[in-house]
Amino acid sequence: MLPQEQINLYIAEQPEWQRKLLVRLRQLIHSVDEEVEETWKWNSPHFDHDGIMIGLQAFKEHRERLVP
Repeated sequence: MLPQEQINLYIAEQPEWQRKLLVRLRQLIHSVDEEVEETWKWNSPHFDHDGIMIGLQAFKEHRERLVP
């Protein structure tokens, strides 16, 4: 499965409030730099540009963003 497909599935499986937030964050990340690459690492979406730029994870009661 392609990373984009994994990310789509991951987002689709989240509660509505998290889906909205994850979709918006994904849009914002791509609006910053069109060369950002979507990847799937450690069972969650990551966005790379010359290495890991940001990772997103949805939890039951909160969100987490991983920025190296």
